[in-house]
Amino acid sequence: MADIPKPRTHVTFETDMADDGRPESMPGKYIADYLQGELVNRGFQVGCGMDCRYSHDFTVTVQGRTFHCMLGPIGGDLHFWMLQTESHGGWLPKFVLGDDTRQLTTLMFEINRAIQKNPNITRIRWYKSASHVREFDGTDYTVAP
Repeated sequence: MADIPKPRTHVTFETDMADDGRPESMPGKYIADYLQGELVNRGFQVGCGMDCRYSHDFTVTVQGRTFHCMLGPIGGDLHFWMLQTESHGGWLPKFVLGDDTRQLTTLMFEINRAIQKNPNITRIRWYKSASHVREFDGTDYTVAP
């Protein structure tokens, strides 16, 4: 996939807590720092929320529209990034990206493609996990939620 132009997109990390109110066990600051560094390297404007130690949630503004995103490691597995979008309260199938940092350049491409497919998208969830991926061949594809 050809490199996409560096967008001027503002990303804000926000605190994400586990269902029981405790911070997620995954070191969110490591993930936030890693993602933040990758986005900055690609020309993104990145902001941080109140508590980056456990930050998984962030917002992305695309074409003047702001989307809530979730970066949520599942089971502590860091082998895959997954991008999920939400429309009308329901999560759509995941877009799966490998953990090769070159594939992070496709973040904006994937968001834009998701928006084009469904302009009613209101939220985007992006997380790392291999537990729900049966096969991965290095290409982007969707899997059942």
